[in-house]
Amino acid sequence: RSGGVRALQFDLSHNTHECFLEDLRRGERRSMSFAVVSGSQRVIDIDVKDPRGTAIYADKSTGEGRVTFNAQMDGRYQFCFSNHLGHSGVKSIKIAFEEDKELPEIDELIKKGDVDRVSGYLHELSALTRQLRYQQQHARQLNDRHSATLRSTNSRVRIWTFVEIMAVIGVSAFQIFFLKHMFSKQGTKGRMV
Repeated sequence: RSGGVRALQFDLSHNTHECFLEDLRRGERRSMSFAVVSGSQRVIDIDVKDPRGTAIYADKSTGEGRVTFNAQMDGRYQFCFSNHLGHSGVKSIKIAFEEDKELPEIDELIKKGDVDRVSGYLHELSALTRQLRYQQQHARQLNDRHSATLRSTNSRVRIWTFVEIMAVIGVSAFQIFFLKHMFSKQGTKGRMV
């Protein structure tokens, strides 16, 4: 068995619902990771449903996660994302699907009983390679999400630092003006002994 990793990124506007459909055969294994990589509130709702509409997985107010399941029947499975939380605007979401499909080339090359041991090692190596690719994709998603958070935080720190500097300059100028004004009025009234 072997497969591949498919990834995509899409934007989800406020109060919208986006679904992705995939036809699976009974027994096929699917893994999907997702992460909200940008947006003010980085949480969404996610639902995964089988062809009958029965929920396989549902999570509310989540920012990232992973779903793995084996298809229990042939048909079209739904992966739905919703952005109904708060007053948030557009959110950018990355998802990665890991496929697990038969590779006829390997199975045709290996005759039953010839090299069962090598066949087992090849299948194990193939599964480990798929898992590694999937984990790398998930790590990239997390890195993108954390980078976006870092950029947003740095931007806010710069803005508030500028506001604080302007406030200190304003207060200092007011104090200088006030003290000059106070001492200039006091000089015209005369001195108290």
